[in-house]
Amino acid sequence: MVMVMSSTTNFSNASRALLMLAWLGTAASCANETTNTYCTSADDCFADEICRDNICRSRSGGLANNTSNNTSQNNANNTNNTNNTNNTNNTNDVGGDDTGGDDAGEDVVVVQPEGVTFVTYNVGLARGFVSHSSVRVQPAADAIAALDADAICLQEVWVYRNADNEWVEDDIQLVVAASAQTHANVHYAITDAGDERVGCEQTESAPLLTCVGEFCADVSPENLSDCALANCQDEFLALSTPCQQCIGTNLGKPVSEIIETCISEDGGAAYSSNGHNGLMLLSRHPIVARGHLELPAVLVKRSVLHARVNVADHGEVDVFCTHLAADLSGSITYPGGDYASFEEEQADQIVKMLAWIEQTATSGRTVLMGDFNTGPAKAGLEAELAANFEAIVADGYDSPYADQAAPLCTYCGDNTLNADPATNKAIDHIFFKYASDYETLSVERIMDQTVELTTETGAESMHLSDHYGVSVSIK
Repeated sequence: MVMVMSSTTNFSNASRALLMLAWLGTAASCANETTNTYCTSADDCFADEICRDNICRSRSGGLANNTSNNTSQNNANNTNNTNNTNNTNNTNDVGGDDTGGDDAGEDVVVVQPEGVTFVTYNVGLARGFVSHSSVRVQPAADAIAALDADAICLQEVWVYRNADNEWVEDDIQLVVAASAQTHANVHYAITDAGDERVGCEQTESAPLLTCVGEFCADVSPENLSDCALANCQDEFLALSTPCQQCIGTNLGKPVSEIIETCISEDGGAAYSSNGHNGLMLLSRHPIVARGHLELPAVLVKRSVLHARVNVADHGEVDVFCTHLAADLSGSITYPGGDYASFEEEQADQIVKMLAWIEQTATSGRTVLMGDFNTGPAKAGLEAELAANFEAIVADGYDSPYADQAAPLCTYCGDNTLNADPATNKAIDHIFFKYASDYETLSVERIMDQTVELTTETGAESMHLSDHYGVSVSIK
């Protein structure tokens, strides 16, 4: 069963400004800062600057000296809506006119490049997997809302288990609310974990539990995976495959609860995040058709979202958003089933995805975006399952970002949220398959700035996600 929901969400610019000031913890206007300040619109910047990624930047594309010091805190006035998400395959569509309410005369100033801009960004809101997710979600949502893009593909905006042990959509609804004025048309699908269960034998988890207790006793459940992988990987890999799978899919809970779940008679779910795929499509233009394809996968549910977007002065564009299987072979034993490896699983996902796109896209303009967990070897970049990347290119897709002589990494060792300093890969892509010629206007890596956030141990400078984003403008 598919439940379709739509609503109109409008916030005045004055209301958004008040919320932002509360988040920053200051009553001073960003315009009072000297250079490269935090911003929500061009009005917060000097005349020769634009507001991009919530940072005042020079109109020439350069970045002024960063003097901002932004601190995030939980704000009781944010617009989170908590929803129980135990329904299977709910498709959620949010759209509405950007009327601006009583402040319609104070519209956000957006400086757009000529043409159409597409963005992909893995937000990394995987609680229990990527550190400080709960601290990063608000500033990440605000930065996404400020993106100068016609269509945005987001990955890893997951449902999560709250303090009452309920699966909720809070992070999803926070992103929807933050983008209500800039990208009011939203498409996502809530998939669930199904009935498959996995677990551990009564005694096999004891060495892992001892190791985690020794090295990670003071680490919050949200940040547990980094500590456990750094200190207890041998103990984890010694577990049976179903036990590894159960522990991995239950990260985010306290370790004692994870073990209790996995050694219980019923075991735990076979998929993380209650089987949710973590995908969202945002558009500033009307969505005239929607679709969702669930892909075969283990550990993490994988899907493809489709939105046919009617872009003024450009025509209809079939936009697809996905997040394919990651090669976790260095961290976990492949659970088996229909495939022999994560690489083989990903390859079949690509085959099924491309076939579905061929059947679904009708506009003659196809854009395929997301975290593909595959990428070529280029100058300064290491390959990641490169044959699977080439399979997409062989089907007639162009990747302006990867086609650069020396593209920057999107999953990088210099990212403060990544544990491996040697990692430099380009695995986040925007592919184009147009029946007619198009011109690439700009290609860039975005969302790579750090911000000052308050964590459980104090103020820290960190990136908004463990991935950087990609932006491509065409006409």
